[in-house]
Amino acid sequence: MSRAAAHYRGPGPPSSIAARPSASCPVAALIAARIYWVALHGGSRELRVIAAALGVTIAAGAHDLGLLAQRLDHEGVYLLPYCSMLLFGSFLFAVQLTVKEDVKQI
Repeated sequence: MSRAAAHYRGPGPPSSIAARPSASCPVAALIAARIYWVALHGGSRELRVIAAALGVTIAAGAHDLGLLAQRLDHEGVYLLPYCSMLLFGSFLFAVQLTVKEDVKQI
């Protein structure tokens, strides 16, 4: 084994903040609260759509956690994968309206 290979530690156990739910959940809650606050206090229509999609995604995440914790019926459907399409659609809506307004100004 070479010296370089002997000193390589590799990725090892996950130690980033994204791998620790106890640290990333409060950060995500603060970001979501800020998005909701800005959307309600003078935010644009695009931001309100994104905030609504984020709210639905959070509710679907809570539903899926209930399914994983076996507190809900096992015949239920996991909703969170579908919410990724909802969030992506809200971002596309925001981009479409922004581009539409920019084209009108030309």
